[in-house]
Amino acid sequence: MRVRHPWTWLGWAGVLGLVVLRLTWQGWSSALPVCGIRSLTGLQCPGCGGTRCAVKLLHGDVAGALAMNPLVVGLALVAGIFGVIVLVREWKGYPSALPVIPS
Repeated sequence: MRVRHPWTWLGWAGVLGLVVLRLTWQGWSSALPVCGIRSLTGLQCPGCGGTRCAVKLLHGDVAGALAMNPLVVGLALVAGIFGVIVLVREWKGYPSALPVIPS
């Protein structure tokens, strides 16, 4: 198999890295950066909800993630489905599902 789009594999390597990080380092979520808006105002911004939602998703708590930010859950689902489609098309040798960026 010839790899035509290395960014596809880089994206999946990033996903695999997140999963390995989640499974090996239990305190990873405490190492996330502090939100500037929350530290200044004390209020949680939409980004805070997105980060907390992503943490809940990586912990497997879909109901908790939906409570934090349903948009991020939907986007993660769409991105996952799209990623699988792109990967399968890459494996089968079909034309790219995404536009090719010239070098």
